Amino acid sequence: MPPQWQRPANAPPAGTWPTAVPDDARPTGSVPGRAPGEGRPQTTVTGGPGAQQQTGYGGWEHPGYAPRTPPKPAEPAPTGGIWRVFAVITLALAALGCLFYAGWAGTERRGIFSDFADDASSVSMRRAEDSDARDEMFLYIAVALIAVAVLFWMLTRVMGRLPFMALGFTGLALLAVGGIVVGVGAYLTAMVGSDPSEADRAVVGYLVMGGGFVLIAAGLIAGLFSLVLARRSDDELDFGVWNG
Repeated sequence: MPPQWQRPANAPPAGTWPTAVPDDARPTGSVPGRAPGEGRPQTTVTGGPGAQQQTGYGGWEHPGYAPRTPPKPAEPAPTGGIWRVFAVITLALAALGCLFYAGWAGTERRGIFSDFADDASSVSMRRAEDSDARDEMFLYIAVALIAVAVLFWMLTRVMGRLPFMALGFTGLALLAVGGIVVGVGAYLTAMVGSDPSEADRAVVGYLVMGGGFVLIAAGLIAGLFSLVLARRSDDELDFGVWNG
């Protein structure tokens, strides 16, 4: 006789759909060789709204909800900052100082030696001493301004990581040539004594010194513009363009 199937004691009445399956009525071991619940996707939810949901299969249910890493802020382009400001100011002042001394050497200072060569009695001792004191003061100020300007110029290049453009190299070359010319003129003026016959050498020497300071001023101006134009190169560096 075939076995008679009986309804479980806790089964719902016939004709109704169970709203919940009791734990003791759930089938266990329905799949041979597999533990209960094995193979079923288990969903794990972590975090709040928009958090990642991972299933038991190792996949992501909602890839669109994956957290996005914020973009790394771009490194600011080198600008030189406060060093650039100091360098531009000192370069401008040094260029003006060089032009002033060049004008002084080529006019007033040269003129006193020219007068001394023509007529020694026309130049008084007081006038000569006053001219010497002024020349020494103007020369020291110009040289000091040049040294400070070049120092800030180089510091701006190093601290600001600015590209050294061709205009900057041109400025350095003019500084070197102008320094040599000034040295030659200073040598000529230093060889002049109290003899009126030697005054013509001083006239030539101060003209040479004036020309040398003009070259130095041109080099300083070139350096100034190289720093000002370096800002455009910095902006273009953001797009991978090198104009150094």
